[in-house]
Amino acid sequence: MKKGILFFLSLMLCTQFCAAQKVVLFLIDRVDWEELATWQEKLPNFKWILEEGAIGLLNTRTDGGTSPESAYLTVGTGTRAMGNKAVLEGYQTDEMVEKERAEVVYGRRVGRQGPAGSVLALELGSMIAVNQNSAYGAVVGALGQAIHEAGLRTAVLGCADTVDTIRRPHVAVAMDQYGLVDFGTVGKKLLKKDPTAAFGLATDREALLAAFQEVKNKADFLVIDFGDTARVEEYRDYLTDEMLQHHRLEALKSADAFLGALRGELDWERTQLLVATPTPALAAMKDGRRLTPIMAIGRGYSHGYLTGPTTRRPAVVGNIDIAPTVLAGLGIKGQPGWSGRAFFSQPHPQPLKLLLDHNRKLVSQNNMRVPFNQTYVFYLIVAITVATMGVFGKNAGLLKQQQNLLLQKLLLAAMAVPLVTIILPSLPGSSTWWVLPEAIGLTVILVLVLTSLPAKNMEQSLLLLSLLTVAAIALDLFRGGPQSQYSFLGYSAIIGARFYGLGNEYMGVLLGAALVVMAAWLERGGRLVPMCLFFLFVTAIVGFPALGANVGGTITAVAAFTLASFRILDRKVKLRQVLGLLGLVALAVAGMALADHLLGSGASHLGKSLGYVGSGQWHQIFLIIGRKVSMNLRLIRYTIWTRVLLFFLAASVVIAIRPQGVLRGLFAQKRGFAISFYAAALGCIAAFVFNDSGVVAAATMMIFPVLSLFFLLVEKES
Repeated sequence: MKKGILFFLSLMLCTQFCAAQKVVLFLIDRVDWEELATWQEKLPNFKWILEEGAIGLLNTRTDGGTSPESAYLTVGTGTRAMGNKAVLEGYQTDEMVEKERAEVVYGRRVGRQGPAGSVLALELGSMIAVNQNSAYGAVVGALGQAIHEAGLRTAVLGCADTVDTIRRPHVAVAMDQYGLVDFGTVGKKLLKKDPTAAFGLATDREALLAAFQEVKNKADFLVIDFGDTARVEEYRDYLTDEMLQHHRLEALKSADAFLGALRGELDWERTQLLVATPTPALAAMKDGRRLTPIMAIGRGYSHGYLTGPTTRRPAVVGNIDIAPTVLAGLGIKGQPGWSGRAFFSQPHPQPLKLLLDHNRKLVSQNNMRVPFNQTYVFYLIVAITVATMGVFGKNAGLLKQQQNLLLQKLLLAAMAVPLVTIILPSLPGSSTWWVLPEAIGLTVILVLVLTSLPAKNMEQSLLLLSLLTVAAIALDLFRGGPQSQYSFLGYSAIIGARFYGLGNEYMGVLLGAALVVMAAWLERGGRLVPMCLFFLFVTAIVGFPALGANVGGTITAVAAFTLASFRILDRKVKLRQVLGLLGLVALAVAGMALADHLLGSGASHLGKSLGYVGSGQWHQIFLIIGRKVSMNLRLIRYTIWTRVLLFFLAASVVIAIRPQGVLRGLFAQKRGFAISFYAAALGCIAAFVFNDSGVVAAATMMIFPVLSLFFLLVEKES
C-alpha cells in the first residue's frame, strides 16, 4: 500500500517537472541487454548512459507478433498495432520509386503534397487497412499527428536498407496521419560500402551526423535509426556463430561511436535522449529474452531505473509507453485513447544489476510457466480421478482408512500448490530448474505439517490451508505483488497481458479459498458478522486499484459472497435479491472507480475505461469488450485450464448421481460446504463472463471448493 502511494506521488512529480524542449529517439534494433552488459567496457557511450541515466526492460508485445514492422508501428501509435511490409516503405520526396519521384507517388496515393525535404510513407493506405479492425484501435500516425497539432515538427534519420531491400520502419514512428514527416534523410546516401560488414554495407556515421546537424534546430522530435544492428540480424543466416557475435559487436561499437558524436551535439538543458530496441534479437527470443533495452538520459531523468503507470514494476515499461513519454517530454498532453502512459525514472544506486537480476527471473518464470502448469493440471486431474474412485470404493476396515488418508493428503497437496507457488520466488533456486524439486519438497512438507496437527478430524487442515492461502495472497498484494509477479501461477511481464495487481489465476484461487474458509468457519459455529467483514476485506483487496485492480474479480466476488450470505441467512433468492445483487455489483465497481480517481492514477484497467467514457470514446469500450470476448473464446480452445474446469464439472456430476444420495447426505451434514460449493458455482459463471481469461479464473476458483468436497466425501467413507 505504501509503495502504491509513493508510486503515484512520483508520477505526479514527474508530470510536473519532466518536460523538455526536444526529444531524440535513438533506435538500435535487435539488441539484447546481456550483450550490452557484457560489452559495456567496449561501448563507452552506452556505458555513460548506464552510469548517468535511467534504464529499463522494454516489453515488445504488439498486435501482430514479434516483427520489426509491428514493433515500430506500435511505438508510433501508443497502442498495440499490426504492421506489414508497408511499414518499411518510407522515402524522401526526391527519391525515385518505380521511375517516379516519391512525392508524385505520394500525391497520387494520399491526395496531398509532400513538402521538399520531407519524408513520406508511401504505403500509408495499406497500414491503415491492416489496423482498421484492430482489437486495440490503433490509429496509424498518432504520435506524429499529436506533435503536429501542437505546432511542433518531426524528423527521421537513418537507414537499415540491405543491397536489394528497403527497410525504413522508423518513418512509421514519427509520421502523422497522412504519412508525413517534416524533415529527414533515410536513403542510401547514409550508407557506405564496407566489405567487412553485413551485406557489405555499413552506416556512414559522418553522413548521418551531418544529416542530424542539418535538422536538429528545425525539428522538436527526431528519430534516428542506426541500421547496422538490424542489418546484422538480417544477415545472420550467412554467418557462423563466431562471426555473428563479431558482427554484432562491431555494429554496436559503430552505434556507440555515433552516440558519442550525438552526445556532443545535444543541449542537455533542454533535451531528452531515449535509446530503445523495438524488436528483440532472434537468439534472445529463442532463449526467452523478449524484453529489450530502453534507456533515457537528459532533462527530467535521474540515475536509476525506468517505471511507469502501465506496468507499476521496477525497470519494466511497455513499447506503448514510448509515444506518451515523447509527448510528455515535449510538454504535450497525452492522448486519451492511447493504451500507454509516460514512464519516468526512479533513483537506484545499481540499476543495471537490478535490471539483469529482474530480467533473468522473469525469463525463468516465463520459460517454466507452461511445463509447470501442465504438470499441475495433470496432477489435479489425477487427484480428482483417484478421489472419485475412492468415493466409489467398496472395501472397509483399516486398509480403507489408510487409503482414504492417503487420498486426503493427495487432495491437500493439490490445494497447497498455489500457496507453494507464492512462496517459491523467495527461495534460492527460484530462477533455475531447481525450482521444480523445491516445489515438490515444499508441498510435501506443507501437507505433512497440516496433517500432523492435533485435531478431532482432518477438516481443520482444510481451514488452515485455506486461511494460509488467503493470507499469503493478501499479504503479497499489500507488498506490491513481488511474489505473484514471479510465480508460475502469476502473469508474465514478458507476455504483457497484465503487469500489476491480481491476475485471474490467483483471483480464482483467492475467492475459492475464501469460500472454503467460510465453510469451515460455519461448521465450527462461526457468526455471520465476522464472515461478512471477511467477505468485504477479500472483495476490497481484489478490486482496489492500488492492490488487486481486478474489476472482473470484483464482480465475481460480489456475486459469490452475496449468494453465500443469502444461503447462510437461509433466504431464497428472488427477483428482488437478484436486483439487489446487481446493485451491489454496480456499487462495488463505482467504489473502485472512485478510489482510482482519488488516487489520480488513471492507469488501472478501470481507470482507463472510465477515461474513455468521460471523453466519449465509446468505441474504445466496445474494443475492450471485443478483446475480452475474443480472448475468452480463444482460451477455451487452447488453454489447459479448460480441461481442469471440464473435469471438475464432470466429477461433480458423477458424485451427485452415484453413489446415490452420498453428496446430498454430505450437504445435509456439512451445510457450510454446501453453501461454499453453490457460491463457487455462481462465482465460476461470473468469472467466466466478466474476465478476459474467464475460463482460467473459473477453473482456479473451483480448485478449493471441489477438492474440499472430495476431501470430506473420502473422510465420510472411512
